Amino acid sequence: SFSQTQRLSFSNSANWGSERRSENSLPPPALRSDNWPTHRNHYLATGDHNLTIGPRTIVNTRVSFDRFDEPHPKEFGALGPVTLPFNTPFQLTDEPWFPNINMNGYANMFAQGFRQTLNDIWSAQSTVSRTMGSHLMKAGGQWRLYRMIRKNVGNQNGSYSFNSGFTQRNALNGDGTGNAFASFL
Repeated sequence: SFSQTQRLSFSNSANWGSERRSENSLPPPALRSDNWPTHRNHYLATGDHNLTIGPRTIVNTRVSFDRFDEPHPKEFGALGPVTLPFNTPFQLTDEPWFPNINMNGYANMFAQGFRQTLNDIWSAQSTVSRTMGSHLMKAGGQWRLYRMIRKNVGNQNGSYSFNSGFTQRNALNGDGTGNAFASFL
């Protein structure tokens, strides 16, 4: 508080969370998940200035910043010292990753690449309130800037799907005798 007619206040809050969710229950590095780990970080800061101009008029100005950050770094999936028996243009990430392997009837294998959601919201608003007899007159304005960044590398290193068609008894007749895992091999 500056004086009887001016007050300044500030508030700040933050909360964090982390999640590890498997989509296929396989051990790393074959574990398939978009949320292993997921971090959720939220920050909010607000500053308020109240100015009293006489017994009937108040000016309130607020400035705030709100950030929601949700990075999805990956603890596994990178090849590291392992080399694949093929080199394809599908390996687009800086560090080579296992490609996504999908076999019908089986759980998908290997994680997607990194993704991040970052929302920054800046806002400023001001209002003038004045009592006039038994009425309250209010006028004001607001400005906001939204900066929303989405980074998602997805399956940049390829996605391979296998079905039972290649290994079924009669390749020309879909009799359901094949196995997607056998087609993968």
